[in-house]
Amino acid sequence: GLINWSKKNNKLFVVSFNREADIREQLTCREGEEFNVIWTYNEFAFRHYAASDDYILLKDDKGKLVALDTSGQELWRLSPIDTGLFSSQSEIDNLPETSPGFGHLNQTLHFPMIYQNRIGVVPMLDHYLIGIDLATGKVLWTRRVENSLSSLRQGYCDEVYCLGNYYLEAFSMETGEQT
Repeated sequence: GLINWSKKNNKLFVVSFNREADIREQLTCREGEEFNVIWTYNEFAFRHYAASDDYILLKDDKGKLVALDTSGQELWRLSPIDTGLFSSQSEIDNLPETSPGFGHLNQTLHFPMIYQNRIGVVPMLDHYLIGIDLATGKVLWTRRVENSLSSLRQGYCDEVYCLGNYYLEAFSMETGEQT
């Protein structure tokens, strides 16, 4: 069944669920008046995505990322270890499930964002936000969100705002610096 969709330029990106496949989530690109299928991507079990004019950024709840171009070609994959934030898988496996007042530490909830069609801003494990060059997969910046939740955030202009119980933190999407 249909889960989610978005439209960029003349393309409609549709996330659907296939109960019979090994990887159940699939992203389909459709275009034209008849919404003809141009391509389908189902090689990564993603949970959330963001689309821009040139890129699609997929993420799962455990911090893995995949970038596609709008022709459906995979550009790169990134794991939490690839970000430089964690030294080993055992460090990730030993993250506590929750932290009082801060929710999940061992999951990355909610959607990634795309800033100016070139930087992916993504919640990462252990309350980090990361900025990624969408063309190369290079991590441009990392920022630990100290007083709010990296998953409860909203982008506006050139900032990302993270909300906590008594805090609102703002960070530059370009640099990750607190504003």
